[in-house]
Amino acid sequence: MLDMDTESWVANIIAGVGLALSIIALGISWRLSTRQRNDSERVHDDQMLLSRRQTVFQLWEYLTTAPDLDPENPVYPDVLKVVNTLELVGLCWEGDITDKRLIRRTFMDRYITLYQEVEKVPASNGWKSGQAFLNENPAAMKLYDTLMDERKNRSAMG
Repeated sequence: MLDMDTESWVANIIAGVGLALSIIALGISWRLSTRQRNDSERVHDDQMLLSRRQTVFQLWEYLTTAPDLDPENPVYPDVLKVVNTLELVGLCWEGDITDKRLIRRTFMDRYITLYQEVEKVPASNGWKSGQAFLNENPAAMKLYDTLMDERKNRSAMG
């Protein structure tokens, strides 16, 4: 039979081993939950990116079918269609609804060209000027400024 000091010592050893095993189990549990959270965050991020890229395909239709404008002989319903398209893209950009990298890469030049065509349209027969239409669409104006800044910076670097 063990004496009291030996029994205390054995009990302390067993308690210490139990505590160490509990700490190890807690660490493993924490690591697994962190990995699981990271995996679900990655899945969420991938789903958001896919969703943003899908909006690019929807915007593609608008941007590729937007009519080119002749500021000398404008068709005002076409001007309005182009302004609405520019504002839609700008709102999707602002709201982080679309993949900005794809918009930059795919439509930067088209967006800038359309915007600049609208700017040149004069007022006529009760229709506002292109600039007046643009002034009513701040998301379009903001995106144009952003894209122009990026184009200038890209040109300065290259």
